[in-house]
Amino acid sequence: MVDEDLRKMADWTTRADDRIMEWLRDNGYHPPSAITEQLNDIGEGIDFSRQYITRRCNELHDRGLLDKNYQNYSLSSDGRKYLDGELDLSRLCD
Repeated sequence: MVDEDLRKMADWTTRADDRIMEWLRDNGYHPPSAITEQLNDIGEGIDFSRQYITRRCNELHDRGLLDKNYQNYSLSSDGRKYLDGELDLSRLCD
């Protein structure tokens, strides 16, 4: 796993995006409600709403970083490349 500081983020990314992708990498397909529950259980002093996580999952899916099967999301190959420090998100189209 690559240190977050070495990942190439973009202006549109949020702190939640890395957390979502990291959790999905380790846990496979899940709906936003399960992602929200697990991220809030992990803590870090941040409580995400289900609506916020749903919006972020949709954004990550639209940009090719998550795959979607009905209401469940999983990490795409580009999402894995990003987490491994091999993809610069600022180069993805806005």
